[in-house]
Amino acid sequence: MSDYSKSRVSSSSSNHAYVLGLLVMALLVCECSAYGAFWNAIHASVKNDISDKTVLTIHCKSKEDDLGEHRLAYGESFAWNFHQNFMRSTMFWCFMWWRDSTGKYIQGSYEVYKLKRDWHNCHTQCPVSIRKDGIYAYYDELKKFDLLFPWQKKQ
Repeated sequence: MSDYSKSRVSSSSSNHAYVLGLLVMALLVCECSAYGAFWNAIHASVKNDISDKTVLTIHCKSKEDDLGEHRLAYGESFAWNFHQNFMRSTMFWCFMWWRDSTGKYIQGSYEVYKLKRDWHNCHTQCPVSIRKDGIYAYYDELKKFDLLFPWQKKQ
């Protein structure tokens, strides 16, 4: 093979690598703009807004992380930070329970953060408020909390 042919093959390989690199970068930019940059931390929190003297117990986890059980007095919050996963399937759910003023046991397991649902609603600051009638999520666009899930009461 002549030096000229070797030069053309080498140049062609370099061009393919360059084009492939640009394509990968373009895909990453699209992915990151759709659901935020992977390096941005997401701050989630769960706050007990049920009523004075009501203790809310929560146990939150994702596929990768078990955040443990926490007892929250009225007005207290439990907060954590995380990064979205590469597959854009990041989700945290919490099992919660408390007793209402009549002694009825209220409990449920709810998705308190789901990337595909919440990225457009709260971006990197995603508080959840637990109230007497259900679980409320904050919506940036509305500038307020809105009911996400009603409680399922047990007798």
